[in-house]
Amino acid sequence: MSLYVDEKYIGLVSSKLDLFKRKGRSLWNFRCPICNDSSKSKYKARGYIYERENLFFYRCHNCGYSTTFEKFLETIDNFLYKEYSLEKIKSLGGKKEVSSYNFTQPFNSQPLNINSFKIDLDSIADLHHRHFAKTYIESRKIPVQFHKQLFFAPDFKKFIEKMNPEKSKNLKLYDPRIVIPFYTPGGDLLAVQGRSLEDSKVRYITIKRTEYKDSLLMFGLERVNKDSLVYIVEGPFDSYFLPNCIAAAGSELIRIQSMFENKIFIFDNEPYNKEVCKNMAFAISRNNKVVVWPINLKEKDINDMILKGMNVEQLINKNVYQGLEAQAKLAFWRKS
Repeated sequence: MSLYVDEKYIGLVSSKLDLFKRKGRSLWNFRCPICNDSSKSKYKARGYIYERENLFFYRCHNCGYSTTFEKFLETIDNFLYKEYSLEKIKSLGGKKEVSSYNFTQPFNSQPLNINSFKIDLDSIADLHHRHFAKTYIESRKIPVQFHKQLFFAPDFKKFIEKMNPEKSKNLKLYDPRIVIPFYTPGGDLLAVQGRSLEDSKVRYITIKRTEYKDSLLMFGLERVNKDSLVYIVEGPFDSYFLPNCIAAAGSELIRIQSMFENKIFIFDNEPYNKEVCKNMAFAISRNNKVVVWPINLKEKDINDMILKGMNVEQLINKNVYQGLEAQAKLAFWRKS
């Protein structure tokens, strides 16, 4: 089938795409409108439209968002998408095209089968009930259903040698850590985070797979449902205690604001942390819903609140603010 209609609408939507350039016969490059590509540089352009098996697809090498050009166009410009659909049907003689390409949609509400790098480690669920890694996870009250998705590496350096040999060179030998895996929306291993179980100066070590060195680091993308309310927290462990929750895990939370329509940002309870306050202020300035914790709350994060027996979801929902009210609450909170 001719790709003329697709190429025509790639041209028509190009005016909405920053730094749009044609890089080849069937390749276009521009700033990703899903993640905004980079908050630090206006010249980063990591979104691509490309041809594969006689179909056009979109992929961002920053946030990992991947879909067909048709779905991409519907997301970016619904009015133009409707015109595209009509013209596509006309070009096919009045018949709606049914693609035989088996494409995996991103942001699935259920985990996908992990099909690339195999984590050849014991899961927390499989460890002896007295194993120190298992007792640590249990002491943090991590829900049992997630124990199968966490792993133990008796020698973190040796494990990383298989995943990213270059990064393993700077790691120390015989460093036992809990391994927290990060996946792409399609279920491919993106990175791992190693949580120290000893008295280490570096509590968390996060390492991406070489193939995803430029991708946005986010935890929980393989199981989040973007059409429902999404809670956005800072740490992976915190994300286990809320429904439909992802964690930025060190990345700036504001970078992912355009990826979800209905969302609530939940920063750690650290009013004296300048970076936390800066990110909260920025999120509020973009009219996002943000949790501003009560000033008498002492616990630093959601996991600590859980350990104190608090109803975290109820506490969050009572302290969500937006707009001018959020600005006022933030100003009061950061002075507390």
